[in-house]
Amino acid sequence: MKFYDRIKACTDKNKMQEEILECSNEIAEKKEEIIAFYRKIKEDYKEIIDLDNKITEKNDKIIALNDEMIEYNKKINEKNGEIIELNDKINESYKEIIELINSIIEINDKTIEFQNKGAIKIN
Repeated sequence: MKFYDRIKACTDKNKMQEEILECSNEIAEKKEEIIAFYRKIKEDYKEIIDLDNKITEKNDKIIALNDEMIEYNKKINEKNGEIIELNDKINESYKEIIELINSIIEINDKTIEFQNKGAIKIN
């Protein structure tokens, strides 16, 4: 029952004063509950703001680390490009070495063939 209805329902003046006092006390209790609830909300809100600030700090650190990683990846990609160029040069050198070895083998074969022909003529 609403406070006004409770007070209005009283027929006796003393009963009405008691009801008014009781309603006033209930209102004061409700007011204290509301104030306590508001304080709790205020504390929770401060905690939320603190957590949000911490999250923002962490996110800023993550962004900074990501920026560093991007720079490192660029450097790694540059080094990988250099490595690929060096590997290409090494492969070219290997091809030249193989050609030289094949030439040496061919010269050795010709030398052996020539020596064998010379040896046959001598006998």
